[in-house]
Amino acid sequence: GVLSGRDMCMIEHLPLLLNEGFRVFSVEGLYETSAWRSEVGSVYREALRSVASGEPFAVRREWERVLRRHSRNGFCNGYWFGQSGRKYVGSVLQDGNSRV
Repeated sequence: GVLSGRDMCMIEHLPLLLNEGFRVFSVEGLYETSAWRSEVGSVYREALRSVASGEPFAVRREWERVLRRHSRNGFCNGYWFGQSGRKYVGSVLQDGNSRV
């Protein structure tokens, strides 16, 4: 979904969210295409499996490519981290880094 003209993206923060006790996640795609729902959902499923494995987590380049392909106007973290919802708080998708 779109928030403030940007797509909400929390993939690089999944380790933090799981560590904080979150166990149920919803990727809102009601008004998106079937390709969007399939591909973005798949990325988040793989990412959650990766975090849950206990191995060091890094956002994979192929995940980033899928998310960027489906993003209309860039990314934001919604209203997490005390921000206004218009900024992206993080480094992976903003600066092209792959390590969290």
